[in-house]
Amino acid sequence: MKKHLPQPLKKLVNSSVSILGIAIREKYGVKMYHRVENLRRVLSKLKHKSSSTNAVYEVLRELYKSLDQLSPKEQFEIAHSYACMLELINACESTYRSHRLSKNAHKKFTSMPEEIIFVVTSHPTEARSPDILALFKLIRSVLKQALETSASIEESHRAVLLHFLKMLLDVPMARASKPRVEDEAAHIFDFVLTDNSLKTFLWAKQNNISLALRTWVGGDKDG
Repeated sequence: MKKHLPQPLKKLVNSSVSILGIAIREKYGVKMYHRVENLRRVLSKLKHKSSSTNAVYEVLRELYKSLDQLSPKEQFEIAHSYACMLELINACESTYRSHRLSKNAHKKFTSMPEEIIFVVTSHPTEARSPDILALFKLIRSVLKQALETSASIEESHRAVLLHFLKMLLDVPMARASKPRVEDEAAHIFDFVLTDNSLKTFLWAKQNNISLALRTWVGGDKDG
């Protein structure tokens, strides 16, 4: 699957994950870095084999036994390292998709709409902490700058990205408590009150388009 990915995206993922490895080594130590890296290599080889084979089962059983012998702190560091890696890869993919869309020629309206209604919501089961969401917003801004240059992380961006990734390793991925309706509303405010959103609202105003924001936060009571 990876060989079919666009080359700029592969370069972005590889260079970003490499910098995450440096952050893990500096924050958790060389020994933990090698544990994480060796685990990654073993699991990477397994993904090309059938999950039903005895050989795969034996490898996974041995990995489980070795992880079970670690302290809770060491287990957390391994789990958190992998969670950060997966979130970082997702950030690379979403940033690349936004970058590609921004390169498309903007279509001009032949006629303006009379009204635009934005319906926004914030999923009540969002498990990631607000600090993690804020950090990834900063990380995506660095990835965006990298894509606008050479798609790999240049020296000018490496130090900034390394700083954010080291912060990421210090912040719990999940919330410490169940999200409240107020948390959902705060998340929506963070999204709505951004430069891009406000520019859209001003554009609508300048073109005499009626614009409304609607939300059902707290209304579906599924949290």
